[in-house]
Amino acid sequence: MTITSARYANVERSAVEVQTVEAGAVLVPLDGPDVSGGWRVMYSAWAQSNETTAYIAPVRSQSVSEHLAAFGFDAIALVNLLDTAAKFSAQGVPLPQKCAATREWINAAQLAYASGQTPPDAPYTLPGLLAEIAPLLQP
Repeated sequence: MTITSARYANVERSAVEVQTVEAGAVLVPLDGPDVSGGWRVMYSAWAQSNETTAYIAPVRSQSVSEHLAAFGFDAIALVNLLDTAAKFSAQGVPLPQKCAATREWINAAQLAYASGQTPPDAPYTLPGLLAEIAPLLQP
């Protein structure tokens, strides 16, 4: 049983992920019952003369569609928003303020995502936008 490297698997340092020759990556709990198949004993011996790398939290990046959906603007809502804008345009009516601001936000969020920046939060939620435009769409 050969360990080539180890890093803490959590902030609490209660588990270590060891890289092994025989089994690849193995999660070794440092407290409680040893369910690692004997790797805890091997890690204890290895750690006396080797350094365990610090825990680094994984980066969770959100897609632009996930960001938009977090404010209620999923794919269906975006299609409906486009359709609504087309209806207003066909009638020669300018977009209501919330609708125009939301479309600008969608464009800004896409540009921010494409350039690796944090997308801005929505100026309005979908229910707020719908409250403004629903009465205007009545026949």
